[in-house]
Amino acid sequence: MKLTISKIDKVLWSGDADSVTVPGAAGELTILAHHMPIITTLVAGKITVKHGEGTPEEFMIDSGFLEVGKEETVILV
Repeated sequence: MKLTISKIDKVLWSGDADSVTVPGAAGELTILAHHMPIITTLVAGKITVKHGEGTPEEFMIDSGFLEVGKEETVILV
């Protein structure tokens, strides 16, 4: 799935991901390819991006928004 994680002033991560796990307001969410569209708020915690065979990448956030669309998943922090 195409994933972009952005702050207002810069892109933290962009590329193809196998999954992304985020700290949702109602609990931890893991998004995979072809997930149903969703928009939700994020709380303080860790975003984990898994891609390919490499080591997962982690980002600490204070808050944000997640939007899963048909073509792309976008996280604004």
